[in-house]
Amino acid sequence: MALELNCSLKKESMNTVKFVLLGMLMPVLVWAGESNISVTVNNPTTTSFYVSHVENFFSDEEIGYMFNLSGNSSEFSITLDAPKFVAIKYDQATIRLFVQPGDRQQLSFEGSDPLNTLQFSGAGAANNTAMQRFMQNYGSDYTNRMYSHEYLPTIFKEELVEKAGILTEAQYFAHVDQVKRDMQSAVSGGNVSFQSFMRTWLDYEAAANKLLYYHVNKYMFRGAELHTAIKTAGALSGIQVSNENALKNPGYVKFLSTYILALNNGLAHNAKGIEFNLFDLANKNLEGKAKAFIKTKLLFKTFRFGQTDLAQEQYKSFSRSNPYQEYNAILEKAIGSDAGFAEAGFAPDFTLTDENGRSVSLSQYKGKVIYLSFWATWCKPCLKGFEKSYYIRQKLEERGIVLINVSIDKKETTWRSTMERIKMPGINLLDSSDMMMKKYNLTSLPVYHIIDKNGQYAFLPTDGVRDIVEEFTKLARE
Repeated sequence: MALELNCSLKKESMNTVKFVLLGMLMPVLVWAGESNISVTVNNPTTTSFYVSHVENFFSDEEIGYMFNLSGNSSEFSITLDAPKFVAIKYDQATIRLFVQPGDRQQLSFEGSDPLNTLQFSGAGAANNTAMQRFMQNYGSDYTNRMYSHEYLPTIFKEELVEKAGILTEAQYFAHVDQVKRDMQSAVSGGNVSFQSFMRTWLDYEAAANKLLYYHVNKYMFRGAELHTAIKTAGALSGIQVSNENALKNPGYVKFLSTYILALNNGLAHNAKGIEFNLFDLANKNLEGKAKAFIKTKLLFKTFRFGQTDLAQEQYKSFSRSNPYQEYNAILEKAIGSDAGFAEAGFAPDFTLTDENGRSVSLSQYKGKVIYLSFWATWCKPCLKGFEKSYYIRQKLEERGIVLINVSIDKKETTWRSTMERIKMPGINLLDSSDMMMKKYNLTSLPVYHIIDKNGQYAFLPTDGVRDIVEEFTKLARE
């Protein structure tokens, strides 16, 4: 089952638009079902709104879509395989929803004050009425800090990071427990599924917050002392570490990632890379489907970060012993098939039109090194990537590297307006026909390819201290 978002704009003057989420092809699960959400804005202050949610827990990427209001309303549907948090951003306000398969929700609000005028009706309305009461107490904006490795990313409140650094372990745990009790008392109303989802989320969120203590204070422990502290000092008290039934809850996924990373703090550096440590820790400290989940996530990330050979090597061993076929299917799609495509051979040629109306073909740059980027206006990691890499891309262009940026957006106007906001050095092309998705077997965004002077895929070193500009320059000299 491909995860899909179908935007059916009901007014006769509007077209039906279908967006395919660029993520893994997932098997059909018991929970699979379509949820419909209609949005009505009374006295709108802007003509569009933005919908986003985490696509899947293997990529950790957030998928987002912009919807235009027809008059003062619009409607969209999401095909889900489990309950999920979904964010609707209107003007400066963010509305967080609890959505489960089969929901038929209608929400309305005043354009000038969305959060204080929200009203819900339809299937799932009681859950989101309860969700909004909860968010009024605990949904305020706060500064986040990434406190993990890129293979298993986790985010914590800045306030918790600070308290973990100044409180004793007992004081910090007591603080986390009190916050959890306060949040639990704010969860009232909604159906059984909502209550169960929120309880699980809060239980594991609190456990992850306790494990944060061992990240912040890792230098207070020596070697095996850290492992002993993690497993005996109360952070895991009352928690089922390997919980197959919680694998689709974001709180549990955060806990699993934090747990493995906390254990890794007590280990010596592995010359082959941190992913070897993490993989071994999952083997030794998790069981059943939870173990398979984290190992699948690590393999997925290893491949996504360009370590193709390493990912394939570990994938072959893992897939032979892994009994959970849905995870094998995910890795087969990402590594078993795609790696063979990307590992060797020629990059498929294409011809597209740039922002000035000129035809551009990949083959016309044979003899030069090409950095090919696939992106979309609704892909936040794509846009952040352009912003963070702007100066590096400038230097690459100065060294003679050809930068080609291909957007797969459907609307040319959105593509152009985004390029006006965000600087994108290089040749900017648009493919609204899905041709490039098929040619390059795109399963997620962003995607980057390096193509050598002969038109074949090339790879840069993945170890040691990196100087991307020099590595590209060296490739261009070969």
